[in-house]
Amino acid sequence: MVHENPLTHFYPILAASKDVRLALRPDFGDFTDRILPLLREGEELPDEFTDVHAILHDLVHIDARCLDSTSVEGSEAGDYEIKVMEFAGVYFVEAPQFDTMGYFETKDEANMAIGMNW
Repeated sequence: MVHENPLTHFYPILAASKDVRLALRPDFGDFTDRILPLLREGEELPDEFTDVHAILHDLVHIDARCLDSTSVEGSEAGDYEIKVMEFAGVYFVEAPQFDTMGYFETKDEANMAIGMNW
């Protein structure tokens, strides 16, 4: 069974990433040292740190690397590529003209989601 999770489910994992720490520093400076433990513990962020959500979303999607790629027959536009992406232990599926699917705990779950949806 494939279980899709919200990105917030992975905040404890992301909090351990050096890339996350570096991405938060420019906007939050020394407050980064207050934010990371909250993320690690799965705590809700105070209102003054709501931009963290957008920063983490962008970081995961922009800095993710492609692990797998498959070509699927499309409409009159032709075939299109579906990719399993990963950033710091967070996996998701990216396909043109479709919303991103995810997030998954393993690469296998992401691949299973492709099999179930395409």
